Amino acid sequence: MATVAFLYGAAIVLLLIAAVVWATSRQFNVETETQIGTSPEEPSETSSVPISIVEQLERQYRNSPSYRPDP
Repeated sequence: MATVAFLYGAAIVLLLIAAVVWATSRQFNVETETQIGTSPEEPSETSSVPISIVEQLERQYRNSPSYRPDP
């Protein structure tokens, strides 16, 4: 009986962790998409055109405070 209670408890904890990770990742995706859309140096793309992961990372880096273009 204690084993079953432990398994149920572990399942609930794992579900809660998964829900938090899922919600956090969705929030991060929304913030990333709004940053990409507000980039002043690049034209905005239509939502029907998928952006590759490499392009997203390049845009995030260019928009970051640590980016320093070559003189």
